[in-house]
Amino acid sequence: QWVYIPNGVSVSKALSSRPAVRAVAGKGAPAAKPKLAKYEEKLKQIDSSLKVWIGGLAEGTTWKQVEEHFSAVAKPSVTSVMKRGTAVVAYKTMEDVETAMASLNGSELNGATIEVDVWVQKPRTEKAEKPKKQQQQQKQQQPQQKLQQKAKAAAMPVKKAALKTKESSDKMKEKLAAFSAAQKVWVGGLAETTTWKALEKHLAAVAKPKVTNIWKGKGCVAYESEDDAATVIATLNGSELDGKVLEVDTWTRPEKKAKTVKEEA
Repeated sequence: QWVYIPNGVSVSKALSSRPAVRAVAGKGAPAAKPKLAKYEEKLKQIDSSLKVWIGGLAEGTTWKQVEEHFSAVAKPSVTSVMKRGTAVVAYKTMEDVETAMASLNGSELNGATIEVDVWVQKPRTEKAEKPKKQQQQQKQQQPQQKLQQKAKAAAMPVKKAALKTKESSDKMKEKLAAFSAAQKVWVGGLAETTTWKALEKHLAAVAKPKVTNIWKGKGCVAYESEDDAATVIATLNGSELDGKVLEVDTWTRPEKKAKTVKEEA
């Protein structure tokens, strides 16, 4: 490269006065590693036992809509919508996680019935830089990997999910077992979208329940006194909640009936 030096100017001065050449990242320069989003950083730090997996979301469902839907149980600490109609919600306590799975699995959001289950995946972290040859090999293997990923996503850990659901159910049974049959109220005809909190709020208009549990359109509610239970039955039987007429009646023990039938047989 030629440099023009005017008369009377020293070579060293002319060269020192030239602007410094700045290194510009081009094809040969390594690309900067993408930073993880704040919510991804938070999810990475939260234990998997405090996360809930959500599947079957309608196309276009936003994280705010998911968060609002799951706030019926408790306000999530982190909410993230992922690919293929899935999302993840994190709670502060395991009790909130168990309640969300028990109450919102099979509920409806934006016209779609959603699945709510235990979290078994870890949030994706940034990819490590790999040589070009490895990247080319990966591109060739992508179709097969995608098939494997789809198979893994479809094969949910049924045993683990069943254990979590059983643990949650057992805890609720323990709480309800502390109350006599006369203190409990049976509720039938619940809408699929009705949560335990919505039912509790409806019943609290007469007397605040001590324990509220719902499953498959039915519910069991326990009260502090037998008088409260009797008043709720008399007042709210035939009342309406979420567009459905409720049946509110005395609590019977189906397990005992089942045993009696077996003994008679």
